[in-house]
Amino acid sequence: MTKKMTSRQLKALETKKAIFESALKLFKEKGYDNVFIEDITSGAGTSKGSFYTYFKSKDEVFIEYYKNIDDLYEKFYLEIKQKLPPQEKLIYVLTEGIKHLEKLGSEVLTIVLLNQLSQKDTAPFVVNEERTINRIVKEIIEEGQEVNIFRSDLTSNELTFLVLQYYKGIFLDWCLLKGDFNFLSVGENGLRCLINGMKVF
Repeated sequence: MTKKMTSRQLKALETKKAIFESALKLFKEKGYDNVFIEDITSGAGTSKGSFYTYFKSKDEVFIEYYKNIDDLYEKFYLEIKQKLPPQEKLIYVLTEGIKHLEKLGSEVLTIVLLNQLSQKDTAPFVVNEERTINRIVKEIIEEGQEVNIFRSDLTSNELTFLVLQYYKGIFLDWCLLKGDFNFLSVGENGLRCLINGMKVF
C-alpha cells in the first residue's frame, strides 16, 4: 500500500515541478547560457534558495528531464508488458517516447542534447547504460530471444546497443534538421526495418 504524502511533501513536489518547467521554458526562449538561476526561480514564483534545494546546478535540470522520460518509458512498458509480442512491445514503447518528445519540440530537445554533449568531467546521462530505457529494451529483446523471435547470433547487449543507437540517432537528426520531417512516421518506419532485421526467419 502506497503511503500518502503529507501536505509538505506535496508542496515540495509542486515547487520542484514549477522550477523544472520554468527552466525548460526559459532555456527554449533565451538559450541555456542566457538563463540565470534567478530567472528560473522568478518564473517559478519561488526563491533562489529553493532552486538549490532540488538542483545543484542548471545541468541537473536536464538530468531530471531524462529521469522523467525514463519514468514514462516504464509506464508505457507496463501498459503492454503482458499484451503484445516482443517486437510490438519495442515499437510501442519507443514510439510512445517519440510522441512525448515531439510535443516538447526540436528546440528544447536540441538544448538538452547540446548540454549533454558539452559534459566534460562525466559521461552524459543520456548514454548511461543504467537508464530505465536500456533495461526495458534489453528485457524485451531477451524475451524475444527466449521464444525464438529475435536472432541469437548476437547477444542481447549487442542488439540493445543497435536499437538504442538508431533511436538516439533519429532524435539527433530531427534536431539537426530543426524538426523538418515527420518524426513519428520516420522513427517508427526505421524501427520496424531494424527490428525486422533482428527477427528469426
